[in-house]
Amino acid sequence: MLKRAVHRFRQFASAVSSRTTKEDMEFARGYLTIAEIALFERLPEDMKKHSIDVSRRMLETVQGGGAEIDERALVRIGLLHDVGKGIVKFGVFERVFLVLIRRFFGSLYHSLASRGEVDGAGSVFRKFYIHRDHGKIAAKMLRGADTEEEVLTVVESHGNIAKENDPIELILLRKCDEGEL
Repeated sequence: MLKRAVHRFRQFASAVSSRTTKEDMEFARGYLTIAEIALFERLPEDMKKHSIDVSRRMLETVQGGGAEIDERALVRIGLLHDVGKGIVKFGVFERVFLVLIRRFFGSLYHSLASRGEVDGAGSVFRKFYIHRDHGKIAAKMLRGADTEEEVLTVVESHGNIAKENDPIELILLRKCDEGEL
């Protein structure tokens, strides 16, 4: 629990000050299609940086490991896993608030998110919904960008409860996204 708290604090500190570099964006453009870049570009700077960092950690974790993993798909998963959050503007403090509510008041979080599922829902409820279901939202957006099914499946599932038979790409995404790797 302490490790997760430290990770969240570092993530917050990074979000306040991080910006993507030219090299970061060249890295992302080297893996994404034009349609995917358009979706990626909708993310705020700190979330772009987070996604780039996650994808790099995922790649570093598997390089030289001998496992049969499509490294290109793995990087694409890391880059695209949060694009669903790009449909609304989330401030850093809003995201911190949502994470804390989810962590300490889970049933309230899910209740508020469920109220945001309907079109025309108030913006607060809508943000809870998008935060909770951003993986599913991202997959829907990426289907329109002709993203391959292997990437869509992992992006769509990364917010779900872990299962014993989850693919290695999903396990890696969750661990790198949570700062465990």
